[in-house]
Amino acid sequence: MAQCRKRSQSFAEAWAQLEIRLQAQLDAQTSGSARVLRSELTGSGMRADKIRTYRFQDDQVKDHNTNRVAKASHVMRGRFNLLH
Repeated sequence: MAQCRKRSQSFAEAWAQLEIRLQAQLDAQTSGSARVLRSELTGSGMRADKIRTYRFQDDQVKDHNTNRVAKASHVMRGRFNLLH
């Protein structure tokens, strides 16, 4: 003969299963957003991620954010304001 279950016992088990599923879903969302944030911060490592190009043979530094060019000898002395 099957054991008779109480409504409160069934409710408690269902609530515990719901909490487990919700926690798993929350963990998946958190890890997904952390992965996206990490990739945005680190970049792809490709050429498009460059901030500046230093060409010492031409004595030039090009800032790729502002598209300004300055003399490398000046920038190497700390005059980065030429690139802003």
